[in-house]
Amino acid sequence: MKRFLFLITIIITLVSCEKYCPRCGEYGNHCYCKNVSSNYHGSNNDYFCAQTLLGTWQMDYNRVNGIELKQIEFFDGHKCDVTYQVGYDPDWLTGTFTYTYTSGYVKLNKGRASFAFKVRGFLWPELYLQDSFGNYTWRKVRSYGC
Repeated sequence: MKRFLFLITIIITLVSCEKYCPRCGEYGNHCYCKNVSSNYHGSNNDYFCAQTLLGTWQMDYNRVNGIELKQIEFFDGHKCDVTYQVGYDPDWLTGTFTYTYTSGYVKLNKGRASFAFKVRGFLWPELYLQDSFGNYTWRKVRSYGC
């Protein structure tokens, strides 16, 4: 009888398990986090810190105030090379910016050009960011030193 109750308990446990979504930390079949770039509100993320930024990141092609960021290569010492496109000009430019990661914001500065992105989540290898213009996804394509 004990074996039968144990078997029933195991079957009920397996059948009642709901699908877990690692992006938002919710259980069940939901659809609000499938379009991550515009609806990401998760809290159960991989660990992200300033050291994680080091390396090369490629972006979703979204415009930030008329500038389309293509790729950022973060170096040790708060310097990074940003590849970007101004307006709809077919030429891509690369400039060296300074960066900081403080209080959950990645900030890029070069002269009068300044960008600040709020980190909304990190699920390796994607970093989910937001600013006043929209939501963005950066994908890490190369670690620092490789």
